[in-house]
Amino acid sequence: MSWLPLLIAGLCGIVVGILAGIFGIGGGILVIPLMRIGFGFPGLVAAGTSLFTILFTSGSGIIGRLRSKTVSIGVGACVGIGGMILTPVGSWLSEQVGGSVVMVVTGAIIVYTGVRMLVKTILADKGKKKIETVSLDDLKMTKANAAKAIAVGAIGGFASGFVGLGGGFIITPVLMWIFKMSLKDASGTTLMSIFLIAIPGAISHGILGHISYLYGLAIAAGSIIGAQIGSRLVTKIPEHTLRIIFAIFLFSMGLYLALNEIL
Repeated sequence: MSWLPLLIAGLCGIVVGILAGIFGIGGGILVIPLMRIGFGFPGLVAAGTSLFTILFTSGSGIIGRLRSKTVSIGVGACVGIGGMILTPVGSWLSEQVGGSVVMVVTGAIIVYTGVRMLVKTILADKGKKKIETVSLDDLKMTKANAAKAIAVGAIGGFASGFVGLGGGFIITPVLMWIFKMSLKDASGTTLMSIFLIAIPGAISHGILGHISYLYGLAIAAGSIIGAQIGSRLVTKIPEHTLRIIFAIFLFSMGLYLALNEIL
């Protein structure tokens, strides 16, 4: 086997880690196309390997976010617990419907999320809609908030197991919506939750034989470094700019992933 594909995987892992450290997405929306399109793996193997690498990417990102105090441990833990419950269900369902369907659904959900965030940010720029944020110091972990966080995790966990992503593409925007978090705080909190969510999903896909451990470790090696870089960069980028970049990024990746699978 040539070492070049593994080197490419490691270099791409650095990019994955940087984006994960900034946006709290775990990196699945880049790892899946890389595995599927770049290296020619089947859709289910791409999804399973993605979840495997997310464990390393999010773990590294969490360390950086704890230093910058842009993570709610309470909310992240509750979201993670909720996600761990339904991730295996999503993994099982992905086995039933097949890889192509998984890829198209992944792309459609990511596109919708990106459009929704972009529209909301543009309306705020025009003064038609105010974006309110709550600091983590003011966010109290009441029973009601814990229940909301667990529900968010359940949705994100199912999506994580089904499409092979960490669930950050859903969890980050929903945390911003429900808890009025800034993108910086929401993405940091999401990193903690998707680390927990990815555990049962990675195990499930591993049992089903959907993980390429060699490529997964190569990507993870780069993403660990990249996540540290991204976690430091996020504190230097204005909130408004982060929202615009994140929305465009989600839309572009989702559209590319879905159309490539269809065409």
